[in-house]
Amino acid sequence: MSKSQKFGIDCGATKVMAQSVIYDSKSKVIKPADLNFEYNYSDYSFWDPDFIPTPLEIQKTELENGVFDIKKTERMQASAIVKIIKQLISKLKSKDIALCYPGLKNRSGIILMANGPRIPDLIDQIPELKTIYHDSECCLLGEINSVVGRIKHSKNTVYIGGGTGIADGIILNNEIIDFNKEDDLRRSWEIFLPSKMTVESNLSPNGMLAKWNRSSSKTLKTMFELEKESKSKPIFEEASDSFSLLIRERISFFNRHNTQIEKIVIGQRLGEFLELCQENIRLLFESKTNIPIEYSSDRRTASLGAAWKKFCS
Repeated sequence: MSKSQKFGIDCGATKVMAQSVIYDSKSKVIKPADLNFEYNYSDYSFWDPDFIPTPLEIQKTELENGVFDIKKTERMQASAIVKIIKQLISKLKSKDIALCYPGLKNRSGIILMANGPRIPDLIDQIPELKTIYHDSECCLLGEINSVVGRIKHSKNTVYIGGGTGIADGIILNNEIIDFNKEDDLRRSWEIFLPSKMTVESNLSPNGMLAKWNRSSSKTLKTMFELEKESKSKPIFEEASDSFSLLIRERISFFNRHNTQIEKIVIGQRLGEFLELCQENIRLLFESKTNIPIEYSSDRRTASLGAAWKKFCS
């Protein structure tokens, strides 16, 4: 493996993926090279599949107070993730890596996480890292600046990347919006329905599957298994209602800035599923809005975006 090979690494709540990249100076876009590594956390014996994150309200209170009370189970799950990331990096044999991660971050690590453990000292534990990029931003950057992306020449776009959680993205007047700097803009995990469920828990593939598995003796692992179940319709209806609420929130944001959404791009596992699923399920979502919807089915966009941000921007 060439020591000059550059990699983008996408760390999610269930897996970590590394993708080698090449920058094309003529087209000014990044493209995937031939190396791709994906490690599922569940493949490791030290990973706890039953881990439950600390409730967000407690996390927020601790964050405001500046004191993290991280229990043993959370520390162990965080340690498992760090071990897996280190194993992946050692396999790459490259110092040219860029890594993105979900959750809220500071300069040292992950300080709030809806779908996994907090790791406030992540950078200290992995010397190869100098910074951690935001996964939502990297999804957008990958969609904009890679050959596999679906956001090109669009000034005003809403991005919804669905996997374990939801990667929220907005492009307003050609600028990627930083949710941390917008007081009137909520992420999917901050938007509640009357049922007290969040948009994220209803709309993400992981959330839909978890809802089914909690109420059925038949455990399902993929969305394509879920769509075959005759009793799964309410889950998809609730997901489409959550999608509708999310889009209404985004329309309000754009209205406050005196502009309109040009298109919605749905990516990651949710985009892959909706592009290929039964038409009646796809229409549940498409009927909720008149805004054009495009589906991005390439799950490498976040890793490509991380690499673009570090090596090409």
